[in-house]
Order: sequence, then structure tokens, then C-alpha cells
Amino acid sequence: MNADTCAVLASIFPIVLLTIVLERRGIHLNLRGKPLFRYVALLGAAFSLAGLATSVIGVQLGGLAPLAGWATWLFAGISLIALAVNILGILATGENEDDAELADR
Repeated sequence: MNADTCAVLASIFPIVLLTIVLERRGIHLNLRGKPLFRYVALLGAAFSLAGLATSVIGVQLGGLAPLAGWATWLFAGISLIALAVNILGILATGENEDDAELADR
């Protein structure tokens, strides 16, 4: 993995990390309390931090070795899957609120 790719990933990881951590409060408390969402948020934050560290090291060193490059792409993939699960939780919360409003009528 070259330094340019590491730089792009180094700019994406903080955005994913902040989104996972901050937008988690947008998920309904009943969904947020389930073990799936807790573990996904924890894994997403951990892999985002690990990916950020490896990609910044790659920028500083002018690239990464193949094994470290694959690990960084793995960190990116897991972080994006965690982000997708959080977005699905937010969408499910919106659907639950709409259903509750319709039930009150």
C-alpha cells in the first residue's frame, strides 16, 4: 500500500470513528441496549483506531508492507460494516417512532 492510499484511509478513519461514537445516541434505547449494537460499536471504534494508527504510520513511512496493508484494509472493512449496522439502527429507530405515532392515533 502506498503513502497516498494510506493518506486517504487516514482521513476516512476519524470520520467513521466519530460517526459510530456520536450517532449512537440517535439509536433508540431498547436497540442500543442489545448486545449486538454494543459489540458492533465497540468493534467499530477499536478497528477504526487501529486503522487510523496503521494508516498514519503508512503515511509517515511512505507506504506499508503487504501484510500491514492488508490489515489496514481489513480494519477499514470492519469499521465500515460497523458504521452500516449503526445506520441501520438509526433507520430502525425512525421506523419505530413512526409506528408508535400511528398507533397513538
